[in-house]
Amino acid sequence: MPAISFELEGTPRLSRVLGPAPLRVGREPGNDLVINEDSVSRFHAVLWAEGDEVSVHDLGSINGTHVNGQRITAPHRVRVGDRVRFGDRFEVLVEAGRAARRTVRYAVGIEGTNASFPVVADRFYIGSDEDADLSLPDVEGLVLILDGGELWLAHGDVERKLEPGERFVAGAQTLFVIAEPTSSAVTMQPSDRAMCALTLDLHEGGEVDATLSERETGRKLALGIGIRATLFFVLGGRLLADREAGKESPGWCDDALLKSALWGKKGDDNKFNVLLHRLRADLRKAQLDPWVIERRDRRVRARLGRVTWTPACAEAFQRLVQG
Repeated sequence: MPAISFELEGTPRLSRVLGPAPLRVGREPGNDLVINEDSVSRFHAVLWAEGDEVSVHDLGSINGTHVNGQRITAPHRVRVGDRVRFGDRFEVLVEAGRAARRTVRYAVGIEGTNASFPVVADRFYIGSDEDADLSLPDVEGLVLILDGGELWLAHGDVERKLEPGERFVAGAQTLFVIAEPTSSAVTMQPSDRAMCALTLDLHEGGEVDATLSERETGRKLALGIGIRATLFFVLGGRLLADREAGKESPGWCDDALLKSALWGKKGDDNKFNVLLHRLRADLRKAQLDPWVIERRDRRVRARLGRVTWTPACAEAFQRLVQG
């Protein structure tokens, strides 16, 4: 089925499948897609799909509905790749439907008991914190990461892939992975824990300044100017480019490109490992998610919500990736 993709503040790019039932868009909480934006009317527009064909109809909104920049005044057929804007700023991208594929639904079991806990978000936290998904005493910083149908165990500075049925130790408990194959799509939501926003700026001398922050808590980590800011400059740019291209698992960057951007030909694994270790330590001190940086299979990405940068940053990133 066709779909639309869009970005809400504080979240990665999201998508919504369209069908024959109208998808209601507006500022009122009763809508199917609620947009908290002054230029969006309470009941702004509807979208629906008939087979592979998508239509949009404005409901008499004050600031209008636009398709590729043109305001529509009647039900309008849209095509894959078209951009539909509601009001002044909020925009969705029309995408082709994806073929159904075999996927896996995961849960975590506790050995010696009948208890199991479903993994319903891209992060599953295990520990003694009150808001952990699985609360266990004497466990700290254990996270399950779900990405692309694969489950990874993250602890300390190490991530390793978990296979169905595999056991791992968490404090005094032995846990194991339960996997149930399913032919239907599994909708995986971002974790409800606050994701960091990244703000980038480029100084006149060509130096990047970066800050990580959580809007809800007000916590932040000023990375300043230097290696760490450059790391997030490259990762943030890659994430934005992949989201724009509509990639399902955006933001992954090869180690080699990162090391070249950070140290030129002098970069090596040891330097990179030390950089990530110290960065995660500082994130923990700032009470931010240390797994904002993910690394596996010689690739790295930053798990971020909103990325804000100046036009000068965007131009500098293009020069970097073009060599």
